[in-house]
Amino acid sequence: MQMIIVDDEAHWVDNLSMTKPWHTLGIEHVHKAYSAHEALQIIDTHPIDIVISDIQMPEMTGIELIERIRVRDKKIKCILLSGYSEFDYAKKAIQYEAVDYLLKPRLTMN
Repeated sequence: MQMIIVDDEAHWVDNLSMTKPWHTLGIEHVHKAYSAHEALQIIDTHPIDIVISDIQMPEMTGIELIERIRVRDKKIKCILLSGYSEFDYAKKAIQYEAVDYLLKPRLTMN
């Protein structure tokens, strides 16, 4: 299996891609994209099975990304990642058949 992590904040993409033992879940390759447009290019050229995407990104949101993915492929599993716990985001995620909606941990400053 192959997956892609999409977020305009590079530290989220890099951290998630490198610190989790994805191979133990059968994921052979983790692609990284720093925009929805970059993610679509990767999806067009690689057999992606899972997409983990931030919701709030400039130019194209994670919801819009999933909408475009669904036009191309109904089998890709999509998970949305957000710093916002707003019900409207979760509702839209369900409409586009996202398999999960995860909240980013809040960073606190000491």
